[in-house]
Amino acid sequence: MAKARLSARDQGLGNPFLVPSGEEQERFAGLARSIDLATRITVALDDEDAVELTPVLREGLARLVAYFSQGSAVAISPVDQYLSTQEAADLLGVSRPHAIKLLEGAGYTFRRLGEAGAHRRIALTDVMAYMGQTVDDSIIAMLDRHKELAKKYLGTTAQPEAVGVEL
Repeated sequence: MAKARLSARDQGLGNPFLVPSGEEQERFAGLARSIDLATRITVALDDEDAVELTPVLREGLARLVAYFSQGSAVAISPVDQYLSTQEAADLLGVSRPHAIKLLEGAGYTFRRLGEAGAHRRIALTDVMAYMGQTVDDSIIAMLDRHKELAKKYLGTTAQPEAVGVEL
């Protein structure tokens, strides 16, 4: 089994979220437009020769700049990383105790760290899977509610295919 990576916070790197200031956001908007128009991107550090970015680095930079230009916070993490319960809660946008209840209730398991196992960690992939399932469940609930309202007020039920949604 591969060794799990600790989160940025656990490694002493501070807050894992990068948040652009308002001034930076404006600069990133211009940079995002330039990246979209560029056929290649090169980077030069101090007096060194310029190096062209590979396609994957170019795509990563384009996404990062696009998010920053919208004022979005970004966390860059390897997918095999483990998060603290607070980091998972921050990602889910809920309190730490509520995040623990949600994730345990959905069947995800935590790793225990420390002598007494008091420090819990959860795989980033598990938190992302939970977020994806939550979105799927919300869409299904919304479609079910749509059917109920259509039947109540129109005497019919519209099929999801009619609104361009696949289940």
